[in-house]
Amino acid sequence: MISIMIGIALDEGLIKNLDDPASRYTNRIGDSIYSKTSIRSLLRMSSGVSFNETYTGKNDIYHFDQAMRFNSNSSVLKVLSDVQRSSSNEGKKFNYASIETTVLAEVLRGATGKSVCQFMQEKLWDPIGAEFDAWWTTDSLGNELGYAFFNATQFDYAKVAVMMANEGVINGKRIISAEYIDQATNVERQPEGFKFNQAQMATGYGYQFWLREKPGRYFMQGTYGQYIGIDRDSKTALIINSADNNETNSIRSLRTYRLLNAVINNLNSPTK
Repeated sequence: MISIMIGIALDEGLIKNLDDPASRYTNRIGDSIYSKTSIRSLLRMSSGVSFNETYTGKNDIYHFDQAMRFNSNSSVLKVLSDVQRSSSNEGKKFNYASIETTVLAEVLRGATGKSVCQFMQEKLWDPIGAEFDAWWTTDSLGNELGYAFFNATQFDYAKVAVMMANEGVINGKRIISAEYIDQATNVERQPEGFKFNQAQMATGYGYQFWLREKPGRYFMQGTYGQYIGIDRDSKTALIINSADNNETNSIRSLRTYRLLNAVINNLNSPTK
């Protein structure tokens, strides 16, 4: 969702260039290493900053999540400002790091002059004809966390998927440019290190999207078993809005990828 809104802000000229550093659009995260990171690298989760998100114990994601959700004085800006680590080989290697999506949410706030929710309602939620309210968890100051905890109905998720499958158009209305969607989701347009089987086993990575081996086939994924699978060519969308106690499950994801392929193949097979 954050990537979609970054694309809209880019289309509207609110963000000038994806290669701009985050600091061009916000001065609220001080001297954080992430302020020097380009928006494109943040979209690809390739800042080069060390961040461990393996859900195996009290590592970086544990402490980040605790600070964001379970602190009565939680502050996105303080957490981001406190990151003073070094960066190495920015833009060269994928490393899943939720904190980088939170930085993108702060870029959006700075570039648009609006909260993430306000911008999203005006530019995405209302234009796609969403039928129900959605909500996003915030810190104690009202800043959307960005990296997770966006909630919507399955029906409205489907509207987002239909818009993406139709390259940015729904009900005859363009929401986001086809060019941005292709940059974000076409596995063949990703650099080395982000192509299929390179970002991770059996997947590539674009601008916050998990990419399949075929151009225009990709997934939006939530940690606990939420999936939106999209295929551009067949205009197929698969929406799974579930709750799994396992935070990450590679077998679950592989089976879901195969399910989308099976649906597409069945749609394309001749009627008997």
